[in-house]
Amino acid sequence: MNQNQIIETVAEVFGTTPEKIKGKGRTKTTADARAVCFYFFKKIGMTVEKIGPKFNRHHSTVTLANKKVESLLSFDKSFIEQVEQVIEMMPELKEVA
Repeated sequence: MNQNQIIETVAEVFGTTPEKIKGKGRTKTTADARAVCFYFFKKIGMTVEKIGPKFNRHHSTVTLANKKVESLLSFDKSFIEQVEQVIEMMPELKEVA
């Protein structure tokens, strides 16, 4: 599974750019999109220690973001819809999500 494809798809769904996701920005849209990328990277088998450096982040940031995504997926309908849209656009994620 192509990691750049995940980033590009998440960026498209969340209305941001891959550059912003990989950058230092902390707006809600960018941070949520980045967290979803972390979440899917973890789901495809990457360790937090490998995910963090791809985004110039510490592994603890990845861990916290994954917890945030899991929490939002339990109650935030609009967030759930966005994540489901990413999965629809990348059917191979259905197996891991």
